[in-house]
Amino acid sequence: MNIDPAQGPHTEAAAELSSQDTPSGPNPVSDDEIVSACLEHTRHLADQVIHGDDPHETASYIMGALLDVFATYDHAGGVYVVWGALTDWIELKPQEEALAKRHMVAAAREWLALDPHDDDAVRRYLTHWHDIVGYDGS
Repeated sequence: MNIDPAQGPHTEAAAELSSQDTPSGPNPVSDDEIVSACLEHTRHLADQVIHGDDPHETASYIMGALLDVFATYDHAGGVYVVWGALTDWIELKPQEEALAKRHMVAAAREWLALDPHDDDAVRRYLTHWHDIVGYDGS
């Protein structure tokens, strides 16, 4: 999967799965398969945050990818908040861009180090990053 903006990053994982046809028609795709494809896509994007040219742009793609699983992945909203706050940091405080990008890289490294299907690991990640970005859950 790539991060081509023309394809709409938030629909790419789901579209790729649902377009797989069987002889009898479209292949029904389970919510679990869509969540797994989306999480794999976010892992690819997190790697791009670390190794790509523009962490800010790629962070926006992570947010978009999560839109496909808001109703089916319990942590989608929390992860979205982390990346939204990090992208907002650059937009609202451009003088702190270098610091915000360092935090994006750190958040991406930590995301890659965990199993996104492990609820406890994701909760710890979210608690840590919500503290860093100042999100109180209300």
